[in-house]
Amino acid sequence: MSQPPPNFPPPPGFPPPGPPPQGSGSGSNRTLLWVSIVAVVAVLAVAAVLVAVLVTRGDDGDDDKDRDAREDRSSTSTDANSASAGPTEASSAMIEPTEASSATTSAAPVDITNAELDGQWYGRYRCAQGASAGRLRITAVEGSTSELTAVFRFGASTNNAGTPPGAYRLDGEVVDGIMTLRAGDWIERPDGYISVDMIAIITDPAPDVLDGEVNYAGCSTFHFERK
Repeated sequence: MSQPPPNFPPPPGFPPPGPPPQGSGSGSNRTLLWVSIVAVVAVLAVAAVLVAVLVTRGDDGDDDKDRDAREDRSSTSTDANSASAGPTEASSAMIEPTEASSATTSAAPVDITNAELDGQWYGRYRCAQGASAGRLRITAVEGSTSELTAVFRFGASTNNAGTPPGAYRLDGEVVDGIMTLRAGDWIERPDGYISVDMIAIITDPAPDVLDGEVNYAGCSTFHFERK
């Protein structure tokens, strides 16, 4: 039968074994608490930074939208002003008054009788084919002080040799200084041509010049002198 080992005293210089030192567990708990607090603070700090970045981006986006809206409004206003600043290309082509006709339309009309317009008038007119030569024979209707008949002949000019010859009749009147001649029957009609009306403001009681407008889209003015 074996005997239990004898109890030997501890070697000299070493303390006898005993229970673990008091307070070691509480120190570990405090360390874990501080680590947790630091971690929470770090998370909150990161969250605050993210919120600040998002808010800043949102403000920048709103600023960009406001700036774009202002630019759009400015562009729209500029386009509208540009659109209302002058005539279109088509209307510019229709209205090309000469210096003489501009002066005539700005002067007051003079009341005359049809006899003052009776005679031969030579000059030029402008329509889609360009400036062309024209001759207007005006006749005062007997027994009237205002009614007129006329024959208009046109053809090539030194600046436009391609205009074919043509002629048509007109009738109208001169009232309160405004001569109106309305297109009538053709005498000689070139292919593709349309007879047109003529209007002139008379500013001289004994006129030797007629400046007016050819009243048709694509045409503009005429200038005739008495011969």
